[in-house]
Amino acid sequence: MKRKHIIAAVILAAVLLIAVLIFSGVYTAKRRTIGYVESNLPALEDFAAQVRGGSPDADSYNGWRVSFIPEYDMVDFLVGSKGLVPSGIYYGFYYSHVDSVGGHIQQNRTLREYGRGFMIEENDSDNREYVEKIADGWYWYELHY
Repeated sequence: MKRKHIIAAVILAAVLLIAVLIFSGVYTAKRRTIGYVESNLPALEDFAAQVRGGSPDADSYNGWRVSFIPEYDMVDFLVGSKGLVPSGIYYGFYYSHVDSVGGHIQQNRTLREYGRGFMIEENDSDNREYVEKIADGWYWYELHY
């Protein structure tokens, strides 16, 4: 009887450990990324200016995919992703020349304060994005499609 309780406790502990490891991935990436951005603002600002200026060599930075979204005047640094559309999560940070919390969902949306940042929800859809300010012009995002 005692042995069954021990086995059950070990199994429960293993399941909880696996759940924590799986769900802490985005949070850990967030902490590391925000720390990196805060510590490297001058270099990142120079790089963002190159991207906005149309530099052909500015499609990656520190192993992250970088893209310029001219209609939002936003330089996007994709740090990682999990899952696939329609249930994928994309996370990273972006530079907004106009220091806008706007994020990737710009039209037909609802914006509200959420935690330390903002939740942007696309109306008539389950797409949503969490945006948190890192520094002037710089924002962390978690985009859920």
